[in-house]
Amino acid sequence: MKRILVITGASGSGKTCAAEAIRARGIGIHAFDDIGVPDPPTMIQGFGSAESWQREATRTWLRKLAGRAEADVEILEGQMGIPMLLRTAEEEAIPRPEILLLDCSDEERVRRLRRRGQPELADAGMATWAEAFRADARLHGVPRLDTTDADVETLASEILSWLGIRP
Repeated sequence: MKRILVITGASGSGKTCAAEAIRARGIGIHAFDDIGVPDPPTMIQGFGSAESWQREATRTWLRKLAGRAEADVEILEGQMGIPMLLRTAEEEAIPRPEILLLDCSDEERVRRLRRRGQPELADAGMATWAEAFRADARLHGVPRLDTTDADVETLASEILSWLGIRP
Protein backbone atom coordinates (compact mmCIF):
# COMPACT_ATOMS: atom_id res chain seq x y z
CA MET A 1 0.00 0.00 0.00
CA LYS A 2 1.23 3.50 -0.85
CA ARG A 3 2.56 5.48 2.13
CA ILE A 4 2.49 9.27 2.19
CA LEU A 5 4.67 10.98 4.77
CA VAL A 6 4.11 14.66 5.43
CA ILE A 7 6.82 16.56 7.27
CA THR A 8 5.32 19.72 8.66
CA GLY A 9 6.07 22.45 11.17
CA ALA A 10 6.36 26.19 11.55
CA SER A 11 8.96 28.27 9.71
CA GLY A 12 12.45 27.63 11.02
CA SER A 13 11.71 24.13 12.33
CA GLY A 14 14.15 22.42 9.96
CA LYS A 15 11.81 21.03 7.30
CA THR A 16 13.66 22.35 4.26
CA CYS A 17 17.12 21.49 5.60
CA ALA A 18 15.97 17.95 6.41
CA ALA A 19 14.36 17.63 2.96
CA GLU A 20 17.57 18.73 1.24
CA ALA A 21 19.60 16.20 3.24
CA ILE A 22 17.13 13.43 2.37
CA ARG A 23 17.17 14.45 -1.30
CA ALA A 24 21.00 14.41 -1.26
CA ARG A 25 20.79 10.73 -0.30
CA GLY A 26 18.91 10.02 -3.52
CA ILE A 27 15.48 9.75 -1.94
CA GLY A 28 12.67 11.64 -3.62
CA ILE A 29 10.95 14.30 -1.58
CA HIS A 30 8.46 16.95 -2.65
CA ALA A 31 8.29 20.52 -1.38
CA PHE A 32 4.78 21.91 -0.90
CA ASP A 33 5.91 25.31 -2.19
CA ASP A 34 6.91 23.76 -5.54
CA ILE A 35 3.25 24.02 -6.49
CA GLY A 36 3.75 27.79 -6.65
CA VAL A 37 2.66 29.99 -3.79
CA PRO A 38 0.85 33.14 -4.90
CA ASP A 39 0.91 36.33 -2.88
CA PRO A 40 -1.96 36.80 -0.38
CA PRO A 41 -4.03 39.15 -2.59
CA THR A 42 -3.91 36.58 -5.42
CA MET A 43 -4.93 33.80 -2.99
CA ILE A 44 -7.88 35.85 -1.81
CA GLN A 45 -8.91 36.84 -5.33
CA GLY A 46 -8.79 33.27 -6.61
CA PHE A 47 -9.93 31.31 -3.58
CA GLY A 48 -11.59 33.74 -1.16
CA SER A 49 -8.91 33.37 1.52
CA ALA A 50 -5.36 32.19 2.08
CA GLU A 51 -6.72 29.22 4.04
CA SER A 52 -8.96 28.19 1.11
CA TRP A 53 -5.96 28.37 -1.23
CA GLN A 54 -3.91 26.21 1.14
CA ARG A 55 -6.73 23.67 1.41
CA GLU A 56 -6.93 23.38 -2.38
CA ALA A 57 -3.14 23.18 -2.73
CA THR A 58 -3.08 20.45 -0.05
CA ARG A 59 -5.83 18.59 -1.92
CA THR A 60 -3.83 18.87 -5.16
CA TRP A 61 -0.68 17.49 -3.51
CA LEU A 62 -2.44 14.60 -1.78
CA ARG A 63 -4.21 13.56 -4.99
CA LYS A 64 -0.96 13.77 -6.94
CA LEU A 65 1.04 11.74 -4.42
CA ALA A 66 -1.67 9.12 -3.92
CA GLY A 67 -1.90 8.61 -7.69
CA ARG A 68 1.81 8.32 -8.43
CA ALA A 69 2.95 4.79 -9.25
CA GLU A 70 6.67 5.59 -9.20
CA ALA A 71 7.27 5.01 -5.50
CA ASP A 72 5.80 3.09 -2.57
CA VAL A 73 6.64 5.99 -0.25
CA GLU A 74 6.04 9.64 -1.08
CA ILE A 75 7.45 12.36 1.17
CA LEU A 76 6.05 15.89 1.18
CA GLU A 77 7.47 18.71 3.28
CA GLY A 78 5.79 21.99 3.94
CA GLN A 79 3.95 24.16 6.42
CA MET A 80 0.57 22.44 6.36
CA GLY A 81 -1.76 22.38 9.33
CA ILE A 82 -2.35 18.93 10.77
CA PRO A 83 -6.18 19.14 10.98
CA MET A 84 -6.33 20.40 7.38
CA LEU A 85 -4.15 17.51 6.18
CA LEU A 86 -6.28 14.92 7.94
CA ARG A 87 -9.60 16.46 6.85
CA THR A 88 -8.47 16.79 3.24
CA ALA A 89 -7.21 13.19 3.07
CA GLU A 90 -10.53 12.00 4.48
CA GLU A 91 -12.54 14.10 2.00
CA GLU A 92 -10.47 12.68 -0.86
CA ALA A 93 -10.74 9.07 0.44
CA ILE A 94 -6.95 8.92 0.63
CA PRO A 95 -5.53 6.79 3.45
CA ARG A 96 -4.40 8.91 6.40
CA PRO A 97 -0.95 10.28 5.65
CA GLU A 98 1.79 9.64 8.17
CA ILE A 99 2.56 13.04 9.62
CA LEU A 100 5.74 14.04 11.41
CA LEU A 101 6.00 17.40 13.16
CA LEU A 102 9.43 19.00 13.14
CA ASP A 103 9.73 21.53 15.93
CA CYS A 104 12.34 23.51 17.83
CA SER A 105 12.50 25.91 20.73
CA ASP A 106 11.18 29.38 20.03
CA GLU A 107 14.64 30.81 20.75
CA GLU A 108 16.25 28.52 18.16
CA ARG A 109 13.50 29.36 15.64
CA VAL A 110 14.28 33.07 16.02
CA ARG A 111 18.03 32.39 15.49
CA ARG A 112 17.35 30.31 12.38
CA LEU A 113 14.95 32.78 10.82
CA ARG A 114 17.35 35.67 11.41
CA ARG A 115 20.27 33.64 10.05
CA ARG A 116 18.40 32.87 6.84
CA GLY A 117 17.47 36.51 6.36
CA GLN A 118 13.81 36.38 7.40
CA PRO A 119 13.76 38.25 10.72
CA GLU A 120 10.23 39.47 9.99
CA LEU A 121 9.00 35.91 10.54
CA ALA A 122 10.59 35.74 14.00
CA ASP A 123 7.61 37.27 15.76
CA ALA A 124 4.90 36.36 18.25
CA GLY A 125 2.66 35.18 15.40
CA MET A 126 5.15 32.49 14.39
CA ALA A 127 5.56 31.41 18.02
CA THR A 128 1.77 31.10 18.25
CA TRP A 129 1.70 29.11 14.99
CA ALA A 130 4.41 26.77 16.35
CA GLU A 131 2.41 26.24 19.55
CA ALA A 132 -0.70 25.49 17.48
CA PHE A 133 1.29 22.79 15.64
CA ARG A 134 2.35 21.29 18.99
CA ALA A 135 -1.22 21.28 20.30
CA ASP A 136 -2.57 19.73 17.08
CA ALA A 137 0.16 17.07 17.16
CA ARG A 138 -0.81 16.10 20.71
CA LEU A 139 -4.52 16.07 19.81
CA HIS A 140 -4.07 13.90 16.71
CA GLY A 141 -1.30 11.60 17.96
CA VAL A 142 1.29 13.00 15.56
CA PRO A 143 4.90 12.38 16.58
CA ARG A 144 7.06 15.44 17.22
CA LEU A 145 10.75 15.51 16.44
CA ASP A 146 12.65 18.23 18.32
CA THR A 147 15.24 19.73 15.98
CA THR A 148 16.59 22.33 18.41
CA ASP A 149 20.00 20.69 18.84
CA ALA A 150 19.94 18.28 15.90
CA ASP A 151 22.40 18.51 13.05
CA VAL A 152 20.81 18.12 9.64
CA GLU A 153 22.39 14.74 8.79
CA THR A 154 21.20 13.20 12.06
CA LEU A 155 17.78 14.70 11.50
CA ALA A 156 17.55 13.20 8.00
CA SER A 157 18.64 9.80 9.36
CA GLU A 158 16.03 9.94 12.13
CA ILE A 159 13.26 10.77 9.65
CA LEU A 160 14.26 7.95 7.30
CA SER A 161 14.60 5.53 10.19
CA TRP A 162 11.13 6.51 11.42
CA LEU A 163 9.87 5.66 7.93
CA GLY A 164 11.71 2.35 7.92
CA ILE A 165 14.05 3.46 5.13
CA ARG A 166 17.70 2.62 5.63
CA PRO A 167 19.57 5.90 6.08
